[in-house]
Amino acid sequence: MGYPLFRRRRFLVMPAFQVGVALRVAFFVFLYSMALGFIIFVPLQHELSSTIPADKQAWLAGQILELHYRLWPGVAVVGLLVGLHTIFSSHRIAGPLYRIDRVLRAMAAGDYSQRVTLRRTDRWHELGETVNALGEHLDQRRSDTLVAVRQARAILEKTQGESSPEEVRKLLEQALQGLKEGELRFYQGY
Repeated sequence: MGYPLFRRRRFLVMPAFQVGVALRVAFFVFLYSMALGFIIFVPLQHELSSTIPADKQAWLAGQILELHYRLWPGVAVVGLLVGLHTIFSSHRIAGPLYRIDRVLRAMAAGDYSQRVTLRRTDRWHELGETVNALGEHLDQRRSDTLVAVRQARAILEKTQGESSPEEVRKLLEQALQGLKEGELRFYQGY
């Protein structure tokens, strides 16, 4: 079973970024093409306005017009193709950033189980791995803190059934120590 030619659901995952890059690239293709046109046509125009025979001027004018008819449509096609290529290529940058942003937003909301998955050809693999490590670290810290809080709660609940003040004091000291450890882990881990 082969892969489909286009596996992406959307090509514009960050439209402002992708279209902005494509427009900038297309602008520079246009700008460079104008410079190329200047380099090509100014010497020809200069030669046309010089004192050469009329039959040579007519032939040169025809060549200049023919060159115009061929060059500018080609520049337009190349500019369009470069713009489209930029959008498709920028997906390898914008797609991972979109997924990393989604995972970070989920983590900010308290869901540390989210992980970044990137395609082999995508960029930002190191950043994705760092975000995944952050999620694992935060998840572990939360688990450790919850264990300490549950242990302290269990100790406090046990004190309700104790009748000896000495037993209650020892259990409260254990609970207090567990809460201190949980608080320390909380501040160290976050």
